[in-house]
Amino acid sequence: MVNESTPYNEKVERNVLGALITSERALVNNIQFLSEDCFYLFNNKKIFNAIISLFNKNQNINILSLENELKKYKKASEEVIDLSSEASVYNIQELVFILKEYKIRRELIILS
Repeated sequence: MVNESTPYNEKVERNVLGALITSERALVNNIQFLSEDCFYLFNNKKIFNAIISLFNKNQNINILSLENELKKYKKASEEVIDLSSEASVYNIQELVFILKEYKIRRELIILS
């Protein structure tokens, strides 16, 4: 369940995932700065894990390979197609920074 007061931004999460799917450069340059915990929404965490799984196996990351990987999680392929159309690789580093900032805020809430 999504808590509305929890710091996260669905659009930023989806933009980053879309950029990782559609741009190898965005993936290679930013993957080391991201973790599952950077994503708040459960489905986005699963998509990120599928991207990481393919990346670690040195497989191409595209809509088809990601859909096949997501079958393990019983995830709908329509969402992956939507993500690729929402991608913004032009400001990916800024978006990754925002995700990390939200992650830190969530961690601070848990610790308080």
